[in-house]
Amino acid sequence: MDIRQLKYIMTVAECRSVSRAAEKLYISQSALSHYIKGAEKEIGAELFDRSTSPISLTHAGELYIDSAKKILLETDSLERKIRDVNNHMTGRLVIGTSRDRASYIAPFVIPCFKEMYPNIDVSIHTAGGKELMKDLREGKVDFAILPESQGEDERGVSYMELYSEEVFITAKPGHIAPEHIGGDHDYIKFGALDKYSYITLGHGRVTRTYMDQLFSRNGFDLKIAMEMDSNIGCYRMSSTGLGIALVPIQTISMSRSDFPVEILRIGENGALWAVRCYYRKGAYLGRPELDLLEIVRIKLSEVVDKTISDKSYRMR
Repeated sequence: MDIRQLKYIMTVAECRSVSRAAEKLYISQSALSHYIKGAEKEIGAELFDRSTSPISLTHAGELYIDSAKKILLETDSLERKIRDVNNHMTGRLVIGTSRDRASYIAPFVIPCFKEMYPNIDVSIHTAGGKELMKDLREGKVDFAILPESQGEDERGVSYMELYSEEVFITAKPGHIAPEHIGGDHDYIKFGALDKYSYITLGHGRVTRTYMDQLFSRNGFDLKIAMEMDSNIGCYRMSSTGLGIALVPIQTISMSRSDFPVEILRIGENGALWAVRCYYRKGAYLGRPELDLLEIVRIKLSEVVDKTISDKSYRMR
């Protein structure tokens, strides 16, 4: 049993097809079949039930994949420990986050990290929150930078909190009734949240999960005007009056709309969520990994604090 064999068989299990896995791995189907047969001969049991379509794991296959994930995690941790001991700072880190947050993170974080570690490649993988947590557990990403998962499946993962981020309501000016706005025209009264229809993300995205739980806890009815695939899209569409949107401050700080947008805090005290770095439980975090997370924490906290302090969120 070798590392390549483990990775190949895990890819087959993920694709549920030898031919699709072979394409993904850039090897021939016959070569991949040879690896599978070799592993089955080695353990004395079939890993895949080939009578089903698509193919599925046997019980032995499920045990094999479970062990393979643990072995690959330990191997990755060992490689990082040796890297730190030898001060040979090479390798690759994959950050998982949303598409919007990736656009926000990359310019502030990656250049600083590359100055410190020029020989470590950094790439960003984008997906929704639920998919990213799955990718993290399967080892496709090293970190998932997301707002708190709001009860999503956190099996096999740990996290550290990076910073807090406020979420806001955005709307076409005049769309929200004056009696629903409080203070110096800077917040929507909490009890008025269910009076409006929302432009929001689809199920499985962190912002949508946050909204679903917020409304459910308070007995509100979440009325959907339109679903989109990014917070930036929700923000921009809210300027049209089709509905209102709930978006994080990082979306507001990086976005521009073709039309004026009114931006209101949620309730008199505002609403916050914690932005976290999720990683596989038991994974080794060495100097480069910890430095990367510290850069994320410092740089993005600075941007959020500046946006709030200069009141640039009030009207865009």
